[in-house]
Amino acid sequence: MKIVMDYKRRTILFGCLLTFVKIWNVISCTGITFTKYHYDPSLAGYRCIPSETAFEVDDVFDPLQCGKLCHLGNICRSVFYKPESNKCIGCRVNPGVPNCDIETSSGSNYFRTKPFYRDKVPASVTDCKDIFENDCSSPSGLYNVTLWKSKKILTVFCDMETAGGGWTVFQNRFDGSVDFFRNSSEYENGFGDKSGEFWLGLKFVQEMASHGKTELRLDLTAGDGRTGYETFPNFKLDNSPNYTLHLDPGTTNIKRGVNVSFSGHDGYHFSTYDADRDVMSDYHCAEVHTTGWWFDDTCQRVNLNGVYSTPGEARIEGAAGAIIHVAFDGLKSLKSARMMFRRM
Repeated sequence: MKIVMDYKRRTILFGCLLTFVKIWNVISCTGITFTKYHYDPSLAGYRCIPSETAFEVDDVFDPLQCGKLCHLGNICRSVFYKPESNKCIGCRVNPGVPNCDIETSSGSNYFRTKPFYRDKVPASVTDCKDIFENDCSSPSGLYNVTLWKSKKILTVFCDMETAGGGWTVFQNRFDGSVDFFRNSSEYENGFGDKSGEFWLGLKFVQEMASHGKTELRLDLTAGDGRTGYETFPNFKLDNSPNYTLHLDPGTTNIKRGVNVSFSGHDGYHFSTYDADRDVMSDYHCAEVHTTGWWFDDTCQRVNLNGVYSTPGEARIEGAAGAIIHVAFDGLKSLKSARMMFRRM
């Protein structure tokens, strides 16, 4: 009798297994995936702002159905659900905490996809904008990202405060602690301390900026404390070895002519002392100015990789070194300079 019962149980279990396999095959063939949503009580009573709203649907009778609507929409990452009115609000981002750009919505409950953590690197986190959009409360600092093409895990410094946040910093100068007179390999692979002065590496900038339409931002501080910025859309670099610079005219708070701004370096190759790619036939810009840069037909309207000199110190025309931006402060050495990019 026991043998018969065991046989029946095995038969039932085997039948269930076959059924599960068939169902799983159907799901796999249709490309259906599942997203787990987490209830976040800290955001109860809020909603995402209209500009970040993917959809608003009435007559949704439970949070599970609301989550399904979000999951089926490729542009939705989280939902606010209002049980008293059966309204489902899908959000393009995971808002994070109430001090982010969200609005109050009495009675709502909030569900989000699992947040990203610094020690765990989902393949979907490709830059600082991804981190910011997942949690707009993320502070500026070091994060790990997975490069979209090479799948390399890279530590980057994210600026989460300037002009809306989500910037990936690739150059930072402020005290002269790092020597920027480096060879082509070092400029390609990066150097310095990402918590201080550093250069991220041309090959990483090239890959990250090729992920989508990207904007570039320069932030400058003069010796007397004045600040300025320039932003340029459609920023990208050509592949190795030239890493030719491409950008479109942008916006700035610097009063200048186009011929003395960073836009004047558009279309020029990156040159170092051991890889002379500038257009000067009788002058090696990288060697004379002791740095690596996208030198133009005058060598430098802008050079943010020059020797860190006394801020505000005037340079003689053609003199070697210095961090300069002619439109911003002539040939005076700048106090600080930062370069960063963000997908648009």
